[in-house]
Amino acid sequence: MADLSTTATFADVANRPVRSAAVRVWDPVVRVFYWATVIGCILNRFVIDESSVWHLYIGYVVATLFESVHHRENLVWSMATGRKRP
Repeated sequence: MADLSTTATFADVANRPVRSAAVRVWDPVVRVFYWATVIGCILNRFVIDESSVWHLYIGYVVATLFESVHHRENLVWSMATGRKRP
């Protein structure tokens, strides 16, 4: 006969903590876009003089990052639905 003291019940199994694999929320491309935008905004706001040519170039880079993310969302929307995003 089985020893009941070592047998797990359904309640024991149901209350056991579940181990899950780490889920990566952001892929590396998104991280690069995010941190490049953050660094560009901080540089333009606090470090670089507004009359500097670097201020203009960094502004262009940040604007390009914003636009590329917008176009990426539209591309995914179009591929998923088969029509333009409203």
